Amino acid sequence: MSWRLHSDLRTNRLADLFEPGHLHFLVGSPGAPASEIAADLAVALAAGAPGSGLGPDRFGKRSALAGFFGVPAGASVPVAVAVDGSRADQNALDIEAARLARGVTTPLPLVMSAARFDLLPELAGGGLRIADAAGLLGRRPRVAVLDRIPLGGDVRTRAAGVLLQQRDINRETAILVVTDEPPPGLLSHGSTVLEVDAETLTLARSPTGETWRRRFTTVSIETGHGEALALRPGPAVDYKPEPIVEPVEPPSAAAEAPWVPAIRIAVIPLGRPLTPSERASWEGYRIVDAESRAVPTREDVDTEGLHEITIVPTDRDPRREEASRKAGAITATILDRGLADSVRVTISDRFVPFSLAA
Repeated sequence: MSWRLHSDLRTNRLADLFEPGHLHFLVGSPGAPASEIAADLAVALAAGAPGSGLGPDRFGKRSALAGFFGVPAGASVPVAVAVDGSRADQNALDIEAARLARGVTTPLPLVMSAARFDLLPELAGGGLRIADAAGLLGRRPRVAVLDRIPLGGDVRTRAAGVLLQQRDINRETAILVVTDEPPPGLLSHGSTVLEVDAETLTLARSPTGETWRRRFTTVSIETGHGEALALRPGPAVDYKPEPIVEPVEPPSAAAEAPWVPAIRIAVIPLGRPLTPSERASWEGYRIVDAESRAVPTREDVDTEGLHEITIVPTDRDPRREEASRKAGAITATILDRGLADSVRVTISDRFVPFSLAA
């Protein structure tokens, strides 16, 4: 006879829908409560099984752990939620309403942030960094919710470049984008797509191939600070998924073809000369000491070909937070110069010592 922890008996299918290192999407039709769905999902992930409660199974009977629309929540995971400045107060109410509706009475590993205005330029310029959430959570968020990012019209290419960069510099985090446009060529094999209208939530795509559609209703909850909508999932409805068609020519940074840069640049801002051994370890790279000198011009790209810029963190930046800020600033410059298809930014897994021992 042996003992097993209670936590070992739980499944974690909800977090498993959102693989780290991939972009995921919650697409809301006009008038749909997409932000409320996102808030409830964030609370479900952060609360885990203790916040699941009972809900209807696929036949409409209250006989199964609700999790999130019938998907078991499993163990709690850290979550970060970032919203447009105009939604800061309402987002706090939505999360509180979801917490109350789920009967959660303990603090959650969930942090919130709001852009000063629109979320997209804050992300592009490094004013909002997902990695900074680790300071409050104690570790990097397992899931980051970005509400909202427009993916249509004139901002399509800019938004795609920013999201791809966020994916690349936040490899330990699954990024869920709330948007009102289908993702333009940003899907990968690990992407999940949720679609919401006024009455139903659809799991249209998942890494496991699982799909479903379920009805829901909303109820107004007084949180103590204002009213917000909470969700009441309903039974499943018949659903035959339609293939998600990718654009014929998606943004090249999102394409599956191998990225083979002609020029590699390493940004190593030490304020001291590199030692011969350090320089040898970066053989084949152009080494610059500031991000302002790293981004090529259009003429450089046309003459030399694809560029890859690698930010090399120092031992004073063990969580790569400063490196993430630099990557965001460089990405903004790349986008401003119209070079998103030709220049990629990464953060090195290697560190260099900021100073040498005497």
